[in-house]
Amino acid sequence: MQTHYLLVEMAATCEYDAFVVIPYRNRAEDLEVFKRCVPAAFKAQGVNALFIVSEQVDTLPFNRGKSINVGWCEVMKRYPRARSFYFHDVDTWPVAPTSFHYKTPKSGGFTHIFGVPDRQGLISWGGGCGSISRLALLKTNGYPNDFWGWGGEDNVLGNRLLKNKVDVYLNKKVYRGQTDKVNEKQDQPRDMRFQPENARRLYSGEADAKENGITNCHYAVVSEEVDKDGFLWLRCDYTPAEGAAVVPGRV
Repeated sequence: MQTHYLLVEMAATCEYDAFVVIPYRNRAEDLEVFKRCVPAAFKAQGVNALFIVSEQVDTLPFNRGKSINVGWCEVMKRYPRARSFYFHDVDTWPVAPTSFHYKTPKSGGFTHIFGVPDRQGLISWGGGCGSISRLALLKTNGYPNDFWGWGGEDNVLGNRLLKNKVDVYLNKKVYRGQTDKVNEKQDQPRDMRFQPENARRLYSGEADAKENGITNCHYAVVSEEVDKDGFLWLRCDYTPAEGAAVVPGRV
């Protein structure tokens, strides 16, 4: 498991306004639509972005929060001057290039670009799509690494933003169901309840601990490549075999 240093060398000569991490597993059809819609929207709004597909390739339950952390860790290692970090779910796309307001976050702040309305006392700013400044990312330490399965990691990020007094901007935020703005993948009905352990840690406040995030995000990069569309793919294993080279994400 070795890093392809050609990609690291590219960082010395390439600069981007934004680094967009797409947490991913087995969503090829959605990604094809994403590629047709989202990069064009960033370009139309004058934002020069690098798109990173952070793919979880192990057999553990999907971990959206850690997949985003992994992408952000790799960005900081390869692009030390990076200032604007995005997360973007693969199954939502703008209807038109200006439907989502993709401008980079304000200095020290966080912008929730797309998501669901806050409900039941939970702050879901970490869901859908958002942008976070480097300073805000360092303050919050990103997502928790140990929320396996569906639900809760987006709420934890929202709590961390509040507790660390990060300026949060919701102007022109787009919500699910706004068919004039959003194209969404219509999945089959699913159990929308949080995984029990995720719920326990969320409601107890245990997951808000800042120590659990990008500074202790351990993973192994199995392979990486730049595809024909210019997307950087990072295929990562969160449970590397004994003796395997583990690449810790470090700020």
